[in-house]
Amino acid sequence: MAVDLFEQHETLPLEVQAILEKYCDGDNTYEKCRALIDELETVGYTCEYGLSAEPYNLRKLRDLSIYKMFIEWKGSDNVIRTEKNVWLTQCSQYGIPMNRKQLYKYFKKEFGYNK
Repeated sequence: MAVDLFEQHETLPLEVQAILEKYCDGDNTYEKCRALIDELETVGYTCEYGLSAEPYNLRKLRDLSIYKMFIEWKGSDNVIRTEKNVWLTQCSQYGIPMNRKQLYKYFKKEFGYNK
């Protein structure tokens, strides 16, 4: 089982520690958790959060270069954000809406990054 880096935050790079200090003040909301993840992903880390809006499972992204390409693609005209956490691609515009995780899986499959 992977180690949750929230439990070893002192071993993280300083830029990650600074992000955690900025967002982890105990006053958690879904919006703050989403903002935390967005900022962590820019430096190659990510985490999850549950219904209690408590972040957990802090970990390093496996391949930051692929994720950076995904972020650029997600912000392009090829992807349409229909609601807060719902996206459609031009190819799937009339298909099933996707959340962020599903969109990332679609991106990796569509562009041949599945291993």
